[in-house]
Amino acid sequence: MSIEEQNKAIAKRYYQEIMTEGKLDVIDELMAPDFLFTIPTHPEPFIGPEGFKTLVKMLHSAFLGMSIVPSDLIAEGDTVCGRWTGKGNFAGGPLLTVLGPVPAPGKPFEIDGMTWLTFANGKITKSLANEDTFGLLKQTGIIP
Repeated sequence: MSIEEQNKAIAKRYYQEIMTEGKLDVIDELMAPDFLFTIPTHPEPFIGPEGFKTLVKMLHSAFLGMSIVPSDLIAEGDTVCGRWTGKGNFAGGPLLTVLGPVPAPGKPFEIDGMTWLTFANGKITKSLANEDTFGLLKQTGIIP
């Protein structure tokens, strides 16, 4: 199996086991100690497996029934780019953003996004994400 295929297999586990199922122990297995996660809606990056666990717990607390399902995974060298659909019901706890906490309006959403995963030695070192935050806020009634 090529390195690209190995990285894609790990990326599939990232989306299914971590982002959709919220399995925190898998973060320790798949992430490098210096792992870095960034997304425009959060003021600071999430660093290391423990920092990323904070994000995953917050997302699963805010977005009940959350799933992130990749529709395309493209691998080249040490990078896997994934286009995905995320959905759930924003009916749990608040979402922490660059503008502060956003309380849950109790409404469902479905958005798309992209994530660039970088790998080294079979571990994910970076996750750089971009999502349709405007769509999420509009669908859930946070903005008209």
